[in-house]
Amino acid sequence: MLYVLLFLLILFFFLNNIMQKIIYRNLFYNIYPSMEVIEFGEEVKLVFQLENRKKLPITFLEAFLEVPKGMYFKNKKNKITNEMYFSFQTVLMPYQRKVREYTVLFKRRGLYVINNAYLQVGDILGLSTKEISFYINKSVIVLPNKLNFEEVLIPYGSTMGNISVKRFILDDPTMIVGLREYTGFEPQKNIHWPTSLRLNKLMVKNFDYTTDSTVMIVVNVESYKPFYYSIDSKKIEDCISIARDICEKLHDSKIPYGISINSQITSSNNEIIHYGLTEHHRYNVLKLLGMADYNISMPFEDYLEYLMPICSNYSSFVLILPKVFEEYILNIERISKEVNKLIIIAASRDNLELLSSNNIETYVIGGDFN
Repeated sequence: MLYVLLFLLILFFFLNNIMQKIIYRNLFYNIYPSMEVIEFGEEVKLVFQLENRKKLPITFLEAFLEVPKGMYFKNKKNKITNEMYFSFQTVLMPYQRKVREYTVLFKRRGLYVINNAYLQVGDILGLSTKEISFYINKSVIVLPNKLNFEEVLIPYGSTMGNISVKRFILDDPTMIVGLREYTGFEPQKNIHWPTSLRLNKLMVKNFDYTTDSTVMIVVNVESYKPFYYSIDSKKIEDCISIARDICEKLHDSKIPYGISINSQITSSNNEIIHYGLTEHHRYNVLKLLGMADYNISMPFEDYLEYLMPICSNYSSFVLILPKVFEEYILNIERISKEVNKLIIIAASRDNLELLSSNNIETYVIGGDFN
């Protein structure tokens, strides 16, 4: 009897030694989100798939996921102490597949990349474990909130409060539908002098928009000079949110639009999306706004120089920026001479007085006069 027990014990250790060597074979681990593009505040199911494709069971398995900063699990009971990894333990029988789903949320707009994951698998006796790494390469893009530009923009220099700017972007100098009285905000080149002299008051051309209008939305994420000095995330987020609202309204109005941003997009080299109107175009624009981070690809004055060759392709340019720095003025003025209409939307009033009134309309986000 003793020899039988000894034989079984030796056999058990022998099998355990073999299992240590092959335990990680034919073991598959995958993680993917239920949605890849979501609105801020929307919940996502993070799906974990484990599959054991061999005859031997896995009696101990612990799965780990490195959690991107800003992503958190609705149920935190499985979170380990340092909150950098999410983990759970399970057992896999031969040829068994297990699927687990966990609800995750995100603290802010942005691109969340799920890359590093690993498994710890143990032998039958639990005497040793082996670590297996996996590169997941899945992502979730959280879109920016929309700020209704009709409610938050104030014409620069206005003493009338938050007046309507509903069609500030839709005017097209190629179609004149009449005349109206000068309010003080229109470019001087739009004044109709013969009628103004006859009526003894300033009258300006009243434009309407046409399907031939094309608009380029340019978003600047540079909020300080030099750019590495600091980051004003609040102003940058306001700019991105307003850009989204303008793009959505242009899409609804059937006006072709494009977008460009001087941000270092980590998963794409496409920093300019040229004008279009399809749902696919809208989807790509929203993704670009969601992925934009606070690292600039180049200073904005250089970025304006970079955009100069495409000015002739658009009837209007809209520059949305946290602040107008003096370094921008020269190239802003150059672009204003290349397009029919240039609109500046700034989150700060600083240096706006340096811009000429000719062919430039200027608006302040939220009436920030500090």
